[in-house]
Amino acid sequence: MNGNQVILEVFVKPRSRSNSFRIEDDGSIVVSIKKPATKGKANKALIKYLAGLF
Repeated sequence: MNGNQVILEVFVKPRSRSNSFRIEDDGSIVVSIKKPATKGKANKALIKYLAGLF
């Protein structure tokens, strides 16, 4: 954490059945996103999804 910023390191799985996240046993964060990884669609969906969580 740096001031008002939080840096998350996540593994993103595009083209998933649903938008969801889980924390693995090793502490890593996996975010599943329905959108494909083309033309920034998955990245935009990831930002929107995470913004809704926090």
